[in-house]
Amino acid sequence: MADELDGKIVLIGGATGALGSAMAREFARTEAWLALTGRSEQKLARLVEEIGLPDERVFGATVDAADPESVEALVEAVVAHFGGVDVLLNTVGGWGGGKPVGETDVEQWERMLTLNLRSAFLLSRAVLPGMLKNGWGRIVHVSSKSAVAPRAKQAGYGVSKMGVITLTETIAVEVKGSGVTANVV
Repeated sequence: MADELDGKIVLIGGATGALGSAMAREFARTEAWLALTGRSEQKLARLVEEIGLPDERVFGATVDAADPESVEALVEAVVAHFGGVDVLLNTVGGWGGGKPVGETDVEQWERMLTLNLRSAFLLSRAVLPGMLKNGWGRIVHVSSKSAVAPRAKQAGYGVSKMGVITLTETIAVEVKGSGVTANVV
């Protein structure tokens, strides 16, 4: 993996979460340039310091991944800092508890869709034009087993994560042959 990433600009959405920070530490072992995002400025600063890359190889920015303007501003800042985005690794998401479908309130349902699916859409939409222009890019979204193996009291979570799968597969079809790929894990 390391040679393939030499000089590539990797944007990690949700880098301050457990999975995102583990991925950031792994990518820091390569010759990639890292743009790390999260909601907490303090967690982000700690992660950037922990990784210990030279300033020119790491960029940290807080973002609300569910807000279109925030995501667009993030990608513009990464492009201004590094010149583009080659890889999007999206680990943004979460599960906020659940209830049976008949007891789930609309706000809880929408929270899951916003956190897991809307953020994936917005991040993808923001990086795709640059990747397509450059003729190369990688989009990787993280989903969940709950997307394909439904569990009680997890309808919002499972549906949102299945949406991430469908979104990613749709992007893959749309960019086929362009040098850009989209995958979900």
